[in-house]
Amino acid sequence: VGLLVLRAEHALAGRDRQLAAVALARAWEVAAPVLGFVHEKTRKVRDLRDRHRLA
Repeated sequence: VGLLVLRAEHALAGRDRQLAAVALARAWEVAAPVLGFVHEKTRKVRDLRDRHRLA
């Protein structure tokens, strides 16, 4: 993901907006499932913590 973002930054520096858009879209495609997984696990931990606190 980091390399794709660097590629997008390089494309923007060279004024190639189309390449930058493609690189950022690809980075998001790669990162989105990972971020969704982390978000779901964080939510589950928070729910368990809150249930324990209320008990």
